[in-house]
Amino acid sequence: MKLADIKISAPAHRALANENITTIEQLSQYTEQQLLKLHGFGPKALTILKERGIHFKQEMNDIIRGDKIVRKTIETVDAYILQFEPEVQKLLNEIRAFILKLAPQTQEVISYQMPTYRYYGNLVHFAAHAHHIGFYPGPNGIEGFKDRFSGLKYSKGAVQFDMDKPIPYELIEEIIIFRLAENTRNQQAKFDKKKK
Repeated sequence: MKLADIKISAPAHRALANENITTIEQLSQYTEQQLLKLHGFGPKALTILKERGIHFKQEMNDIIRGDKIVRKTIETVDAYILQFEPEVQKLLNEIRAFILKLAPQTQEVISYQMPTYRYYGNLVHFAAHAHHIGFYPGPNGIEGFKDRFSGLKYSKGAVQFDMDKPIPYELIEEIIIFRLAENTRNQQAKFDKKKK
């Protein structure tokens, strides 16, 4: 059985191709969580692959009880980061520290099973994938900076930073400052509307 022959959606096949996943053996090296974070790859594609007998790498936070896998929910950013290899942990900790230094007023939480920073609503998220860090500043955070994404893959709400290249902290800083201002304006508009 070849991966290309399995009938999953075209976006799911493109998502796998974008990660250079071309064989079932390569696919089996990913966790379900990692696959579901790929833009275009959804639960339906995952179900189809599982029905075809494909097994995935076990999550480090999964607990096996009998013949069932019980998914343990990640509750802290520390727990999220600890599930990765040391070199990826170092990178994630650097990004985390950068965000917290730049925007100490944010609330750090886990949302959508990834580190999230809130300030009058979601500000930014980030997540580790097999070969890149996904940075999720929302649609406006992408639209306002997409002319600066030369050589980067991006979508409506996310941009990918390759792990084997320097992280563009100056760009991240500009996006976060933009998003802080945007969320502050939106909150002020809500406040002004309530006063009327």
